Amino acid sequence: MKSTIFGAGNMSIVSHDNFDRICTVSVPTLSAYAVEWAEFTPPPHVDAGYRVLRSSVDFSIEGDFVNFGSPVVFSLMGDLGNSSLLIHYHGVRDYEALFPQVTEHALKARLGRFYEEAEVTFESRAWLSFALMAAAVYEGLLASRLGDGTASFSELVRRSLSEGVIDEQEERILSTARESRNLVHAGRFAEPCVTRTGAMDMRTVMDGLIRKLAVQRIGD
Repeated sequence: MKSTIFGAGNMSIVSHDNFDRICTVSVPTLSAYAVEWAEFTPPPHVDAGYRVLRSSVDFSIEGDFVNFGSPVVFSLMGDLGNSSLLIHYHGVRDYEALFPQVTEHALKARLGRFYEEAEVTFESRAWLSFALMAAAVYEGLLASRLGDGTASFSELVRRSLSEGVIDEQEERILSTARESRNLVHAGRFAEPCVTRTGAMDMRTVMDGLIRKLAVQRIGD
């Protein structure tokens, strides 16, 4: 069983009905995961205090949406604030669903395949192979975001940083992954290979970037 957390920045309230006392929260990419159970933590409430809400009791999950339906839960949902959704899942059930913002079907399918291979190589501790697949995911994400299928990876990274799509830390990790692709050439054997630490950083940035760009594009 694996776990991952969606923060308030990865979610948005899409409906909040005062009459029926229901609330629906959108969580882009949630439908990609085979969720066993989940916990939702809203900000402390003046009346209810601190509470952890549980799936199948306080809310249900349908695709990319979390549906709340009891009066007590509703009173907690006026603002997501510092809320978080913790899911426990068996694995990724639909890799293409990780990229809801990508409108080109062939690119979405290819990115899903790249992520699946990245996941396999990461769990196998094949760090160089993982870096190659992570770089492929990065490049496809940025190309989709910027709407440019002709720019080089380095140009996409540069433009993404200048336009605020990524920050300086992400730019550093993406550039490291891009440069790692050259390590497959025979003449580069003396250069340091991808380390476990470096791969861990690439994985963290990859998953974070996927969620960030999904939310940004949907909200545009």
